Amino acid sequence: MNRKSVLMALFLSAVLVLYACENSEAGREGQKNPIKYTIVPADEADDVLIETIEKYKQQRFHLTYEDSGRLWAVVGYGTKPTAGYSMTVDEVYECEGNVYIKTSVIGPQKSDRMPPETTWPYIIIMLDGDFENEAVVFETP
Repeated sequence: MNRKSVLMALFLSAVLVLYACENSEAGREGQKNPIKYTIVPADEADDVLIETIEKYKQQRFHLTYEDSGRLWAVVGYGTKPTAGYSMTVDEVYECEGNVYIKTSVIGPQKSDRMPPETTWPYIIIMLDGDFENEAVVFETP
């Protein structure tokens, strides 16, 4: 096989892989099963969970914790220079044996003039249901 044929075969393989990835993503989009969830204030969360959050809060993190038939998911956005950050849950759904959690963080507006104060924004999400054998995929910016 000459060099031109090898390059053409590699190019076609790459195109097929990209096409398959796009189609599998589209397939996942069509099979989303929404999951009901509750955003839990920190003062209502389990002490063990809060202790774990304290260990990791200075960096961006994702963690899960299962207790009494509930799945707790936490998304932390690391150290921020001011207060005024808020987190949103954009989507929580099940698809192909996985749980997907998509969140966003919104910083303070420039017009808010927040005083310098180190904060560690995070969000605690509680899901009711049996997700013991499912992987959790975090989709965060």
